[in-house]
Amino acid sequence: MSTATSIAWRTSKQAAASSSSSLSAIFAFRSNLNKLPFSSKFPHHLLCTSTRTMASTTKINTIKDQKITAPYGSWSSPITADAVSGAEKRLGGLAVDGSGRLLWVESRPKEAGRTVLVREGEKIGDEPIDVTPPDFAVRTTAQEYGGQAFSVSGDIVVFSNYKDQRLYKQLIGDSFPGPLTPDYGGPVVCFADGVFVSRFNSYISVMEGKFIANQFDDYHRESTLNPIATIVFVKLNNKNIQDPKILVSGSDFYAFPRMDPKGERLAWVEWSHPNMHWDKAEIWVGYVSEDGWVENRNEVVPVYSLLAEFSKPCGFLVLHPMILFKVTRRIILLLAAIGRQDGRSYLGIINDAQKSLSMLDVPFTDISTIVHLDDNNSIAVRFSIIWPSSAESTEYKSYFSVPEWIKFPSEFPGQYSYAYFYPPFNPIYEASPQEKPPLVLKTHGGPTSESRGTLNLNIQYWTSRGWAFVDVNYGGSTGYGREYRERLLGQWGVVDVNDCCNCANFLVENRKVDGKRLCITGGSAGGYTTLASLAFRQTFKAGASLYGVSVNLLCFAI
Repeated sequence: MSTATSIAWRTSKQAAASSSSSLSAIFAFRSNLNKLPFSSKFPHHLLCTSTRTMASTTKINTIKDQKITAPYGSWSSPITADAVSGAEKRLGGLAVDGSGRLLWVESRPKEAGRTVLVREGEKIGDEPIDVTPPDFAVRTTAQEYGGQAFSVSGDIVVFSNYKDQRLYKQLIGDSFPGPLTPDYGGPVVCFADGVFVSRFNSYISVMEGKFIANQFDDYHRESTLNPIATIVFVKLNNKNIQDPKILVSGSDFYAFPRMDPKGERLAWVEWSHPNMHWDKAEIWVGYVSEDGWVENRNEVVPVYSLLAEFSKPCGFLVLHPMILFKVTRRIILLLAAIGRQDGRSYLGIINDAQKSLSMLDVPFTDISTIVHLDDNNSIAVRFSIIWPSSAESTEYKSYFSVPEWIKFPSEFPGQYSYAYFYPPFNPIYEASPQEKPPLVLKTHGGPTSESRGTLNLNIQYWTSRGWAFVDVNYGGSTGYGREYRERLLGQWGVVDVNDCCNCANFLVENRKVDGKRLCITGGSAGGYTTLASLAFRQTFKAGASLYGVSVNLLCFAI
């Protein structure tokens, strides 16, 4: 969970100077692209989801003799379990409708986690408007983790409904969505990351179903344990609902189908077992005809080479790390691109003709999506937060612990790993100078995922009570390059365990934490790392595995 509070306008120099608690929101910014190393002038208003670094402005009384001295771990805090769970509202899936207003998906903790499509208010300051009727939820279960569950064209939205996983078409402002796909008797077929194809009055989407798909007779109703992935055509006619027409099949996974502006060529990403997406995925391009047939070819030309990650492991079909925003008459291709280096996001403009990259100086540490550009004007000059994820979270900002990005030695000489360390902090309490705080070490899931230094009340819950907290990006994490990510190949349960133990020992040696009070926790793949650390090492005194994968591994072993 990350959060931001209000509209914020800043110059780039002011923003770069700020530091402290990270805030996350949907934001818009304008930048002076006339200073970039090319002469083309074009509109460019970027809309992104991001995390920004912002100094806390709350004035608190920190006079030493007015603080209460109490042992670490015993401090009182207003950041309760209810506050943490209530702040778990998430934003994502950005798009722009025909009127230029922003749409996004918003989770609702107070509605049992229901995900709702929301539309930006008509004027600045207006409250956003729910697009999704109360009986629906915009969410897909494709590839288990889900992903981009809606697409918009003008004032028409197509979305995946969570309960039955069918695709529905809805006119923005209408409360009665109509189904586009058949009822298969339950959520056994799901769709994700679709795009409109106006040329054929159709919708192209990734489809995943627990039945055997065949290119020629469309569907055999024979059940299969392994979901079958395809790319399909779905007709936008609600009156005559038909099975989707299969365009592409044969690989185990598909992602990101995209049409060219003329509606003639389809590009997509595919890969198959035993490869992971980040190891051996292929980009294909095919011509689409009236009957849905795709003629394939995969001649790919690199746009720009840089030692950075322009994407991340594909578990969620919701990545938008690049956006094409200008093709001039001289065929100059301009891309706004997000890259990550050393655990931080960077935003830049790629000029295909000059093979150049110009970075934009923005104060945001974590940018995930770019969706739209307009306006005329290499530095960003002003920013505005359009809508926060959980504005109420900032009422606790005087209790927020500021993360420190740390680099610590790994198991091999000269090799390092990374983490975010949060010292205990509370404006009312302090501990004796002779005492060191207990530590909670978190190991993320994936295992090829990444912890980011964003505001998370789950972490602040601990630090405001006098615990230190460290969020580890062990070898195998994304955000630090291919070589770093590949440290985990064939070494899961070894490299991650070593790095977690080494990180805890590093903090002990630097007198940051108490070596006798070290705890570890993690979920999913992180739960496995937690169990392995407790079973095979003596570093931690206690741990909590949250929905760890140990049971599955036991089944594999049998």
